[in-house]
Parts: sequence; structure tokens; C-alpha cells
Amino acid sequence: YARPTRALRTEDVLSAARDFYAGEPFVRVVEASEGWGVHSKWTAGSNLAFLTYAVNSRTGLVVALGTTDNLGKGAAGQALQNAHVMTGQEETAGLEGLPLSP
Repeated sequence: YARPTRALRTEDVLSAARDFYAGEPFVRVVEASEGWGVHSKWTAGSNLAFLTYAVNSRTGLVVALGTTDNLGKGAAGQALQNAHVMTGQEETAGLEGLPLSP
């Protein structure tokens, strides 16, 4: 949750997040659909992180939701990604496999 300093729309927050994460190979900013956010099943067996944001029309608060696979992005995949960056290798090497679930 975040309290913005001015009135925002969900579209504004999603656009800012997409701009911020542009070029990040493992981050996907998605729209919440029919009141549902991101699902952990989307990341199973991958190094992906899914994020979504919404503005609560009643309170004006920004709600941020994210999900990762705790064994992928949360542990082994993240460690490998960091090692690649530290040693000057391609950040995505060996980590671009598809998730186990669509």
C-alpha cells in the first residue's frame, strides 16, 4: 500500500511501473483482471516476477501485488542472475525457460 501525494488512476500507476521496469527481462507488469491480481502459479519453475497495481477508488491508496517462484526468482534463479551480472555475462543466460504453467 502507498498513499500518493496526488490523485492517481490505476492506468497512471501501471504506466509508471511499465516505464520503470522497461528492459528488465524477468519482470512482467500486468493489469488486474476482474478484481484478481497476479497468481503464483504463473511463475512456477521460472525466474519471472509478475507485478500489478491498482488504485482503491474509495481510499485513494495504491495497492501493489507481486509474485515470484521462491525457488526460482526467490533463490537459485536470482543467485544465478546476480552471478551473471557480477561476472559480466548475459544476465538472462540459462534463465529464460518458460514457466511450468501458462
